[in-house]
Amino acid sequence: MGDGIEKYLRAAEDQGKLNPRTRRVTTQIRAILWPAIAAGDFPQHVDLHESVDLIYIHPDFEFHAEDRLLIIGSYKTTLTPSEAKIMGKLTHRPNHVVTREELMRSITNPLEDPLYANPKTIDVHVSHLRAKITAGKNGSGIMDPIETVRGIGYRLIDPSRLEPEPQP
Repeated sequence: MGDGIEKYLRAAEDQGKLNPRTRRVTTQIRAILWPAIAAGDFPQHVDLHESVDLIYIHPDFEFHAEDRLLIIGSYKTTLTPSEAKIMGKLTHRPNHVVTREELMRSITNPLEDPLYANPKTIDVHVSHLRAKITAGKNGSGIMDPIETVRGIGYRLIDPSRLEPEPQP
């Protein structure tokens, strides 16, 4: 496994796909991963993108992950691949905070694209998601289901999936 990563990084360097900053980042990645790889603790298969439910039904919308389709009433819109991955992460754990880092990892592989690490990228994608949901609401007064948790990430509020509060 370690040889595969090393070969991939060396091939990228040889083909001139790594600029000086990327070269520094790959050196840091090697330094972090190498002890685990050498010890045999590195997993043989890493799934960088968790599977999501194919269709998620929220009281205000439906999300069809496979088709990247968001349906709000009679309004339908297609999400970009990044928006769909973010929505998939949020719908995978409704009413739980998903960190910006988790969302970032869901839309990019840091080993393949280490420069795509600006946390504001997530904010932009979420604002586009909100705009698409708002466009479908048509002024119907539906509350924004994506809650910002300042300094941490986002949470999809789904009242139909709230866990009951424990009884005293």
